Amino acid sequence: MLRCTHHPDCVVEQMIWQNNGSVAVTAMPECTSPPSTRPCWRAEPKDRCAVTSPQGIGFAIDRDGGFPPDNSELRAWCDVISG
Repeated sequence: MLRCTHHPDCVVEQMIWQNNGSVAVTAMPECTSPPSTRPCWRAEPKDRCAVTSPQGIGFAIDRDGGFPPDNSELRAWCDVISG
């Protein structure tokens, strides 16, 4: 479980696979209110996450209406409480 659901201690990275086979990795900041840097992420309740997350929390990515880059994915690590 996340230690804090309002501002969890997480690292979120966007990975983009390049044509030459390399991967460009960029850290994504947590969103501020209002967001000052995009893309950014925030943790929020999501009904579809209730099955896999004990707290029903998922990530939302704010791209200011834009789409994710081609050949990209996100990865995230968060400080959690085991139990």
